Amino acid sequence: MPGLTCCSTPLAESQALRQRFDEAQTTMLHAPDYSARIDIARAGCIIGHVAYPEYPVQVFTSGTQDIYLEGRIYNVRAAALESDLKLLADRVFKATGRSEFVRNWIIEHDGEYVVVIADRNTQEIAILTDPLGRLPVYYHFDETSLIVARECKFILSFLREWEFDRIGCAQFLWAGYPLGRRTHFADVSAAPSAMLLLSSVDGHRLKTSVSTLIDFNLEDKETASKTPDQYASELVETIVSTTADRARHPDVTTNVISLSGGWDSRIIATALARSTRRCVAVTYVNAEGRGEKDAQLAMQIAKILEMPCEFVRIRPVRPEDEERLVSLTDGLNYVSMAYNLPFMEEVVSRWGRRAAYLTGDGGPQIISLKGLRTTVQSMDRLVEEIIGERSILPITVAEDVMGLGPGTLTDELRNVVSKYPESDFNQKGAHFAIFERGRRWGFEGEDRARFYMWQTSPFYSYPFYRCGTRIPDRFKRDNKMYRLFQIKLSPSGSRIPDASTGIPPSSPLLPYAYRLKRYLLTPHNFRRSLKPFVLRGEFGRSPTPEQALSYVHELELLGEGSLMGGAAVRRMLASANKTQYANWWTVALLDKLIRNGKYGSRTHVFDREQHQARAS
Repeated sequence: MPGLTCCSTPLAESQALRQRFDEAQTTMLHAPDYSARIDIARAGCIIGHVAYPEYPVQVFTSGTQDIYLEGRIYNVRAAALESDLKLLADRVFKATGRSEFVRNWIIEHDGEYVVVIADRNTQEIAILTDPLGRLPVYYHFDETSLIVARECKFILSFLREWEFDRIGCAQFLWAGYPLGRRTHFADVSAAPSAMLLLSSVDGHRLKTSVSTLIDFNLEDKETASKTPDQYASELVETIVSTTADRARHPDVTTNVISLSGGWDSRIIATALARSTRRCVAVTYVNAEGRGEKDAQLAMQIAKILEMPCEFVRIRPVRPEDEERLVSLTDGLNYVSMAYNLPFMEEVVSRWGRRAAYLTGDGGPQIISLKGLRTTVQSMDRLVEEIIGERSILPITVAEDVMGLGPGTLTDELRNVVSKYPESDFNQKGAHFAIFERGRRWGFEGEDRARFYMWQTSPFYSYPFYRCGTRIPDRFKRDNKMYRLFQIKLSPSGSRIPDASTGIPPSSPLLPYAYRLKRYLLTPHNFRRSLKPFVLRGEFGRSPTPEQALSYVHELELLGEGSLMGGAAVRRMLASANKTQYANWWTVALLDKLIRNGKYGSRTHVFDREQHQARAS
């Protein structure tokens, strides 16, 4: 992820610190037009960013305070935004009423952003994120330093010694993402949503605290007596408004909507078509023709919306694409998504980096019941259901591969969900879906596109999140609210079939189809009959048997010094399906790249000559 780099120590700035900062920034130079910049430098603190020229970063000064803003805030004009940031800088270091003020500030400012405020006199630092934490941020701190960045590799470059987080890696093998604040690295933490990080100098030590300002309690439901139609009308009004704010941003030349045959992207495309003519739809299939049905339906949707629609045939995924993805995203995107890199290359070649890339990410999590498929009434049952429903690799196998004791991941999962603010266990299940899978898996996936151009999803605007999650659950079951929302937003678009079911959203049969699907995908029925056929993987390529066995041989030679156990990996591979195989290969590639000295080096997203030819 291009963007923020920050290092603070209680010591005066030295040439050695500046040199280490410069060297760490070079690990994030991912394309020929990327550059590393120092935005703020003072005694003991350096703040900069690494990105292409069009990436949104602004720096302001207010008295003794320097303000770094990364990302976009959509509902405030530029002149007012600078004033708002200066007011924030004036209040953020005052303990009285600070949390409430900052909380209200981020709620009132809709967007995807990170704000860093540094006071030159007091050497205090404050870092805050938008309500949902849309831009993944990572940090490491102790009494001697604070290091914050948008990529883990920047932090690792500063640390003299670091270790893999075996629990985080095992969680990735099990579910596809580390939970909570874990990453693949024991010394690097993921920032929470609505984060406020405060750091100050106490003698020769740093005092740092990290908190989240919003509890995101999903039991906070609407109490007014409204009809489903009224709720659907509110959803329509909110999605049209938040999409318009994003589409009309002055720095955007073209809004590129990734359009498929599903519900989510067609909703955003419809709202986008209402907002601006500066838009185009893009749809794709892979080299083998997968995605053809989605592409055909996308063309129909675009035609109804009178929106231009362009077609991309993605070239075959190569081994270097998988290595590049793992290196770019610090292993937090699994290799089956490597097909997205050549797709984004093509999007940039057609519309340039000043375009904005819009998706329908987040719709199902917010408008549908994306928690558990069964009702639970105890913590033990909740943990059991999450394990059953979210497993890519059996949890015991993931523990075996990473050398963890039996029950380690179950205990860790219990610890994570027990801290959720809800008392109802079913609402805790919904919280897991939004803030673990949605945030730790979905947000990381969205951020992958920002290596190429700015990306946004109006579904994840905080106003829409509040509107959608406060609707009583009884109106959401079997996608009934989502269906009504779709029909009210676009009656003509709702008559086009959904790619996954073949049934139009307007059809009264659709809720029954989802009820049947929900029944078939309950853990018992899923494991018994459908799992071998459903978990087939995405457009990516799996490692060849030769690649896998070569890596296992390396593990066996390393012995106790290896990340995974060679014998355990052999047992896992003997029965792994394609998705499990590819998910494991993500962690294996990360380990290989680091041990071979390739990780963190200058990785070019584009071939230099090809990029220069396109630019000319």
